[in-house]
Amino acid sequence: MEYIIRFGVNLFDLGIFWYYLHSFKKMKRVPKIVFVIYIFTGAAVWSAINSLNIPFLNLFTLISLLTITTLFFDARLWSKIANIIIFVGTGMVIEPIGLILLKGMNYTTEVGDTHKYYFVVVLCAFIRGNVIYLLSKLLSKRNVRLSKVPREIAGVLVMIFGFSILNCCFVIMLSMESGNSRSMVMCISIIISIILTYYFMLYMMERFGYLSRKRYADEMYRRKCIIKRFIMQRLREEMSMFRI
Repeated sequence: MEYIIRFGVNLFDLGIFWYYLHSFKKMKRVPKIVFVIYIFTGAAVWSAINSLNIPFLNLFTLISLLTITTLFFDARLWSKIANIIIFVGTGMVIEPIGLILLKGMNYTTEVGDTHKYYFVVVLCAFIRGNVIYLLSKLLSKRNVRLSKVPREIAGVLVMIFGFSILNCCFVIMLSMESGNSRSMVMCISIIISIILTYYFMLYMMERFGYLSRKRYADEMYRRKCIIKRFIMQRLREEMSMFRI
């Protein structure tokens, strides 16, 4: 069970890093199956190394996997190094939050408290995923143009985001009060569903904006074609008059 949780978290981290790079870097022409096999194999190897409980080896493995992931993209060396530093640095900044949560949950190294540890690990992974997701949206040219969003819709988005955070906090509080592994799993599932629901809504807005811009561009192209056709027709009529 512990290996499965580690594998899921590591797979999520590698997927988030790929999404972050894919948001503003061009991916090389590599068969998708090759990249999928690499992601799953890397997550499996990383999970096996995690079980050794050697921090420096874990960090070395993470940096190695991130470096290999950057090789699938067309980017300069300094850009690859900067992206790796951003991803690893984000995890280091969020790590104190996990330590505070573990302390607040009275975590001990006993076998019965392992569910608390993995609960915090999964939660911190999702926090880093959120930060990287928002950062990719800021750096990407395909991001949601907030300046184009009407104020009414922007206000609703802010309200939904605030209520989502409150719901996550309430779920965490209830899970901590119950103090059993089953409630922790349910808590993580609810938080994941809340986050995914919000992201799906943002994705729908992004696609709607893209389709609207594409439809506008197609309409402008049709109008140009009609105007061009009308001008050519008038020129032909005038040329025929001069010939007469």
